[in-house]
Amino acid sequence: MKYTWDFKKVFATQFSNWSKKDQDKILDFTDIYEEYGLEDFSKYPGKIAPSWSFLDISDPNYSYTTNNYLGMCMK
Repeated sequence: MKYTWDFKKVFATQFSNWSKKDQDKILDFTDIYEEYGLEDFSKYPGKIAPSWSFLDISDPNYSYTTNNYLGMCMK
């Protein structure tokens, strides 16, 4: 099965401001996602987790990341 994705508007706007190295990492992730989806996390380097997963609920970044969902839409 082929998986698809797209950037949310805020993410797409910010993406163009990131370094080529960071952009390449995101695009490497999307390449793996297109082939495997999120069925097998062993295909991905590192740890797959939401941006807010390691933040304390009182951290202002927790509210910001959960309310704005800064990421990609996985389909």
